[in-house]
Formats: sequence, structure tokens, C-alpha cells
Amino acid sequence: MNARCHRRLYTRQNQYIPIRKGIRFQQTEMHQIKLIFVFLICLIALEETRGRILRRSFSDQSVRGYLTERTCWWNEVCKEEFQSLFRCRCPAWSFCRAPGRYYNAFCSMTATGYIWKQPGLGDS
Repeated sequence: MNARCHRRLYTRQNQYIPIRKGIRFQQTEMHQIKLIFVFLICLIALEETRGRILRRSFSDQSVRGYLTERTCWWNEVCKEEFQSLFRCRCPAWSFCRAPGRYYNAFCSMTATGYIWKQPGLGDS
């Protein structure tokens, strides 16, 4: 009789093992589905913001001359609002940028906002 009970327990254990493996498989499968879902949401969000990220700056080439032929300091006003000439030239590693068209522009390393393209000193 003991052998019989032992067999029944052994068979029950064998019956439960595949079920447990199935649950584990379902959990990993569900985890993969969640990861794919999160990846797709991130892809959609990236696609929606792509146009806005590319349009973070506006470049203007309407000003073609300089008041003085000198190089600006960092964060110095390179173009005053409503003026038709640059006050000075920004270094090669910076931009003459303003928050908008009708604001003072400063030499800055940030390439966002309203960028005033400066011609070479010999080009003006």
C-alpha cells in the first residue's frame, strides 16, 4: 500500500511539472508581449516628435554686414534687435542665436532658437 501511495504522489508530481512549465512559458511569453508593446509605443512617440525636434531652430541670412571687424566674446550680444548689421562675429564654435527674430542675439554654443547666419568677414 505504501508503494501505491508513493506511485500516486510520483504521478501527481509528474503531472504538475508540465503545468508549472506551461505557466512559466506563459509568463515569459507575456513578458515578451509587454516588451514588444512598450517598444511599439516608444517608436510611435519617437515618430510623432521627429518633426518637432528637427524644427527647433530657424536660420536667417538676411543680415550681410558688420559694424566692427572683431570677434565676439562668449555670450556677448552679436546682433541687436531691429539692426541691419552684426555688432561682431561669433567664434567658429558658436552661433549668433536669439529666442526669436525681434530679440537681441548672443553668441552661444546652443543651435536652437533663431539662428542668424554670419558671413565671413571678407564676404560682407
